[in-house]
Amino acid sequence: MSDSIKIPLKMFGKPLGKSAREILEERYHSKMDPALGYVIMIFDVTIEGRGLASSCASM
Repeated sequence: MSDSIKIPLKMFGKPLGKSAREILEERYHSKMDPALGYVIMIFDVTIEGRGLASSCASM
């Protein structure tokens, strides 16, 4: 799965990977998605350039 996220100003100063993980967990962790099913956890967040992040989700 991959997603584009926006890092809010309040998260500037934190490591980029940590900020991306927090945003992705808020968006997907323990949620039911019609395409993905039930997302149990987010792991292996990879930053793929400016504004791009991908992660593996356990379902």
